[in-house]
Amino acid sequence: MMGRVGAYRPFRLGNEDIKELAGIDVGAKGIERVSHQLGEDIEGFQKMEVNCALSDKIIPTCLRATHRQIKSVPIMYVCIDGTGVPVVKAETMNRHGKGEDGEAKTREVKLGCVFTQAKVDDEGYPIRDEGSTSYVGAIERADEFGKRIYGEAIRRGLQRAEKICVIGDGDLWIWNIADEQFYGAIQIIDLYHAREH
Repeated sequence: MMGRVGAYRPFRLGNEDIKELAGIDVGAKGIERVSHQLGEDIEGFQKMEVNCALSDKIIPTCLRATHRQIKSVPIMYVCIDGTGVPVVKAETMNRHGKGEDGEAKTREVKLGCVFTQAKVDDEGYPIRDEGSTSYVGAIERADEFGKRIYGEAIRRGLQRAEKICVIGDGDLWIWNIADEQFYGAIQIIDLYHAREH
């Protein structure tokens, strides 16, 4: 419960939810500790899954658990973006920001999702395969994130994809990842940013 509450509310407010839902008194620090530990556990699990997928030695857990025949993926989409997230002052130390004072108040979290598409609707528009989306995200350098999103795509069956599309907002770091990790993929600027230009 602490991890769940810590994932969607500030830690200092999460104790109110736990008190209301379970009648248990916990402090904000306790919620923070549990949330951080769960985050480290998840990060470790994801790294293990990616390393297994990249090694070609072990079938990733997600495929083992299904007991289904591994078949080709008609189209795999890889979407990449970044956004600023507010952080405590210690996390922005010695970082240049966009504000007038030049002081950073956020850090960029890099986000990605991988999903597949096998069908189109009656008008010919693509239909995302239900339940096919998986997500990754981290506050890290673009080259590190490139390995993370590539590992997730491999885990999801990149080698079996007949066509690969990378969708981004036009930022150079995204196309660098597309060129380096998904060479030959169709590169698509998302409609919102395309319309801006």
